[in-house]
Amino acid sequence: MSRILPTVCAAPLVFSVLACSTATIEPGHRALVFAPDRGGLQREVLMPGVYHLHAGDRIEDFDVTYARRELPVRATTRDGAPLEADITVVYRPIMSELYQLETEEGPGYYERVIAPELLGASRDVLEHTSKDEDLARTSKLDASLEAAARRATKGKHVEIAQIVVEKVEVAP
Repeated sequence: MSRILPTVCAAPLVFSVLACSTATIEPGHRALVFAPDRGGLQREVLMPGVYHLHAGDRIEDFDVTYARRELPVRATTRDGAPLEADITVVYRPIMSELYQLETEEGPGYYERVIAPELLGASRDVLEHTSKDEDLARTSKLDASLEAAARRATKGKHVEIAQIVVEKVEVAP
């Protein structure tokens, strides 16, 4: 009987350990837990570290370091000249708003939020430029595009850190 009791007492411990798993959140990342038995996506943002998860839980991982993407833009200047520009955007998700980003936009937020908003804002700025005057001052153009992109993505749970006009080609 004395040998059976430790085995019976240890059995729940073994099963509870087997029902859990661990997840590691790497530096430069944050995460949310999706826990179906606790109402779905949890609001708590997990910092880098090791976490024990319940059976059925999963991690929604977010890279919160600055990412860089290029976007080609075609527009027509206010004086009717067609132009092509290559614009680079530096962005990241707002860490304190990861829950809202995931529930409102979901994965692939660059394609659904940043790219269309940046494209629209860029066209608006470029279409108000003159091929002779404004396009020669790229630092002013960078600042105008950055301000327009930030206005366009306000409330979308992303941070636009920088916009750089890499190249502008205007047809003669």
